[in-house]
Amino acid sequence: MTRRRILTFVGMVMMVCLMGFSAVAKADSITFTYTVTGNANAVQTGSVLNFNFTQTTDINTILGKLIVTPQGKGFDFAKPNADGNISGTTSENYAFSGGTFSSTGVEFLGPPNAQGISVFFGTADITSGTGIFAGATGKSTYTGTFNTVTGVGIFTETVTISAPGLVAPVPEPATMLLLGTGLAGILAKARRKKGSQ
Repeated sequence: MTRRRILTFVGMVMMVCLMGFSAVAKADSITFTYTVTGNANAVQTGSVLNFNFTQTTDINTILGKLIVTPQGKGFDFAKPNADGNISGTTSENYAFSGGTFSSTGVEFLGPPNAQGISVFFGTADITSGTGIFAGATGKSTYTGTFNTVTGVGIFTETVTISAPGLVAPVPEPATMLLLGTGLAGILAKARRKKGSQ
């Protein structure tokens, strides 16, 4: 093997390694399911019920801690939909492993029963993200109950995210050392072979 061929081979190996290290890993989906229980700070003005989930819920996941701050407003009991449900808006801010992403959507309250309990359900689109979820896309769906008298809401939410912003981890120093040692060995062998000719 000539020196030129060896150098070409070494260059190709290094280029492939660099391409692998800089590649962006694409996750199919990441799903979180959790339950939020607590006072929603509901304030009713006439027929309109405005609420705000002020508590922050921390969920430990395999990737880190997910912090969720759900908010919502604008249920007008005087204006039910054709199916009898009442629609409102929601906005949820998430923080995860140093990155943040958000969702906006719509939720529905079923007609309250005699005790003031309404069925609560909805869906939201996750539109953006930063950090580990740069450019995050996905959806969240939730269901539960809401007490229109006490303002206590209990619901379970499932967040599914496609995360094209997940970046491949930086190679460890030991990996780079092993690669360098192997390349040095190839070059040394080539020099010895050339010197013996």
